[in-house]
Amino acid sequence: MKTKPRNEKARLLLTLELAVILPAAALVILSAWHVLQIQRDRAVEAAIQRDFSQVLAISEKQINQKAYELVDDVRTEFPAPSEACSPTLDKILAAHPYAAHIFVVRKAGTPAEKRNAVHV
Repeated sequence: MKTKPRNEKARLLLTLELAVILPAAALVILSAWHVLQIQRDRAVEAAIQRDFSQVLAISEKQINQKAYELVDDVRTEFPAPSEACSPTLDKILAAHPYAAHIFVVRKAGTPAEKRNAVHV
């Protein structure tokens, strides 16, 4: 007797399911379970938070350094306390528009120096 080709196809399909699809499904399920376990692990959350804080601190230092460089470029152009401020400040703001929101305070010792301190 000859075997039916339909029976061969069914057996091949069953073998394919067991050999390929079943392990792939197991991997997907185990990966999802592992991700849930990582989310619940407080040590992993603490490590991520610590790394995030370090990245923020480094970024803050870089931003502050850039701001100080920009202020140093503009600081040399500020007028002396005895000079007229309006035209000079207008020229500075036209050349450096980012300086519109910068306030530089120079600490002065005596009350007279405090009155003449530059507040830009």
